[in-house]
Amino acid sequence: MSRQRSRRVSSTGLTAHRQPDAQSLRELVKGALVDGTQDVVAISRDADDLRPLLLVAVPLKPTSTQPTSEGIAYGVVFISDPDQADSPTVESLRRAFKLTNREAQMAIAVAHGQGLQAAADMMGVALTTARTQLQQAFAKTGTRHQAELAALVHRTLTQVRSN
Repeated sequence: MSRQRSRRVSSTGLTAHRQPDAQSLRELVKGALVDGTQDVVAISRDADDLRPLLLVAVPLKPTSTQPTSEGIAYGVVFISDPDQADSPTVESLRRAFKLTNREAQMAIAVAHGQGLQAAADMMGVALTTARTQLQQAFAKTGTRHQAELAALVHRTLTQVRSN
């Protein structure tokens, strides 16, 4: 069965084909656009072995100082697939925290549960070099422990997919 049948993104918008999901989706968007509230809803899928998609609707406020038409509301819906394992890229960590390539690679290795020696071996550097890179990553991210750094990496935005 197709994974795409329970929801669809088209030029006319985002739709859900199951009545309870469609109603939840309408309420989610209405909350963001009419009430100005942020909320999350789970939309089921056709495949029983997949977890529901998580949709977060966020109201947006125009930042322009130009007058806008009254009654126009802005918002965005983010869709998260808990069955998609994404990691932030080295580049996204570099930009977010001003890390070097090696510091970002170290942070990602730590986030994937690799020990310091395993990360050093994977990166082809000495353990002392890996330890220095980890300490620099701690300093630049404001973290002090590997678990704290790993949690930060997992909370960092991943690449936005267009498919």
